[in-house]
Amino acid sequence: VPSTFFIGVANGLGLSYSLENARNVIERIENNGFDVGVHGISVNSLEDMNLEFSLFHDISKSQKFGIRTHYLRSSKNYLDYVEEIGYLYDSSNYLMGDPKIYKNIVLFPLNVMDGKLIETKPFGVQRSNYDFIFNKTKKIISNAENNNQEYFTLLFHDRYFSDEFPVWKKWYIEIIKYLISEGHTFINFENATELLKMNKLKN
Repeated sequence: VPSTFFIGVANGLGLSYSLENARNVIERIENNGFDVGVHGISVNSLEDMNLEFSLFHDISKSQKFGIRTHYLRSSKNYLDYVEEIGYLYDSSNYLMGDPKIYKNIVLFPLNVMDGKLIETKPFGVQRSNYDFIFNKTKKIISNAENNNQEYFTLLFHDRYFSDEFPVWKKWYIEIIKYLISEGHTFINFENATELLKMNKLKN
């Protein structure tokens, strides 16, 4: 699966790993052929957001990347800041629907997040009925198909891809297998952004 990983380069709201740790992880992800974006902390300050962009820019091999905010936070001026700073895309809004272009950035709605389905509430108790979790996920995907949704964004927190979290790991593996069986293909955010902008130019 051509995934995109979002890594923070600033601290806040419980995110506390060092910039050096972030650097090591970004390099490891990129060396394994995956894309990386910014897991943004600041949403209110153009200066702070610009600093996060610059720190990430200095570390990453890619000079074009997007952002998803910590806890999917936003603000009144957030998208204007994202566009002004130079991000390719944003994927911080939890709702259904296809991507949209705002000024010079692409907005990818986040359609499914692991925790929202597997936990009874944010940071809550894990649901005990796996079939309920899996079937609800398939229903969300089916509704998107019925609405002719072309792109579908799924968030899985990679630390749960572990035998220590068997339900989470099983859910991710089986959803990927289900999507393949239904004939869906996979694309990362950067390539999807290029396609969407090309299609806009053609139209």
